Amino acid sequence: MKNTYIFTPEAKGFLIKGFIVGLILLAIGIAMNWNAGVGGGDHHGHAATLRTHLIANIYTVVLYGFWIGVTALFFLSATTLALGGWHIQIQKVLLAIGGTLPFSILLLAIFFAVFNHDLFHWTHDLYDPNSATYDAILASKRDYLNMGRFWVFAIAIFVLVLGLYFLWNKNLNEMDTNPSVKLFDKSRAIAAASIFILAMLVNTFGSWDWAMSIQPHWYSTMFSWYLMASAAVGMFSILFIIVFYLKKNDYLPHVNENHQHDVAKYMFAISIFWTYVWFSQFMLIWYANIPEETIYFTKRLHGYAFMFYISLALNFILPFLALMKRDSKRKSKLVLTIAVFIIIGHWFDFFNMIVPELIEGGGGFNLISVGAFVALASVFIYIALTTLSKYKDLSSSTHPYIKESYGHHI
Repeated sequence: MKNTYIFTPEAKGFLIKGFIVGLILLAIGIAMNWNAGVGGGDHHGHAATLRTHLIANIYTVVLYGFWIGVTALFFLSATTLALGGWHIQIQKVLLAIGGTLPFSILLLAIFFAVFNHDLFHWTHDLYDPNSATYDAILASKRDYLNMGRFWVFAIAIFVLVLGLYFLWNKNLNEMDTNPSVKLFDKSRAIAAASIFILAMLVNTFGSWDWAMSIQPHWYSTMFSWYLMASAAVGMFSILFIIVFYLKKNDYLPHVNENHQHDVAKYMFAISIFWTYVWFSQFMLIWYANIPEETIYFTKRLHGYAFMFYISLALNFILPFLALMKRDSKRKSKLVLTIAVFIIIGHWFDFFNMIVPELIEGGGGFNLISVGAFVALASVFIYIALTTLSKYKDLSSSTHPYIKESYGHHI
């Protein structure tokens, strides 16, 4: 029985080719849009530059990747705290997805240090009443929207997330080599801390600071859960694809259609939850018709209407119709296809959160967008599979609940 994943040269070569294809598409996109004013406008109403297009699109993918890693740790924590057993054989896959977090955190730190003025309008000279650019609304938010506070929170989030990831990694590796009830109890303590930290601190302040504050005049009390739900569906889709890939290559022999059903069930269920939050946010803002709220959707429906509606189609209509029936969740090729569309759909969703504010009036989606997604996705998957190959016991066969996972039936 194969119980240590081997990251084959063929798999590495496929991902390297994907990275090269992404770079080629990115280079073509840059060449096609070499002149300034490639489409749309920036914060100040000027034509958006090539620099803005690169920053906006790459940042979108990096942020998406970060939250996929966070939701992987969150789900691992939630199932552990709930004394779940069905997921034990695939918990290393969840941890491997979380293994991309150091990379995404490094990229986010670079963006915040080098490109904060390009991303965040509130970092400009807006708070001086004697300045021609004075903004009274943003001045009232100055105690929160300032770079000192921003960096304190960002560093705290980075440290907490990395700390949780390394604690989980250490715990599960020790469980493989020297299993004990003490380690199992420790994993539940880590899970309890992870749920609170990831849901209440990382997701809340990270989503406010790194996504919602890009449109600083606007805010939504639903935004944090909307963003996390979007990333969670993408994460479950990636989880399904990796498990399918492992099964196809003779790993995880005891993972069966019941485990597949459960992962697909989460893809379906959280797609519904995402739609609930998406619609609630949209409906309340539409009904109230208050200008400082409706501006968010106005920017997306004027210039990015296709991205707006295709995101809804891929993230709700498609999974709702395709995965509603019980039997459909057990058809590997069908779920695999839906998973690919969902990953792309929630990339579009993150695009809708970020890019229309940085590049107003349309034009922000082009080959630069596609190239950045393909190249960075290849890197993220490469890191996840490299991490996965480091686990000696892929199926966590020494875990106290492993027999429950083997006998899982729904």
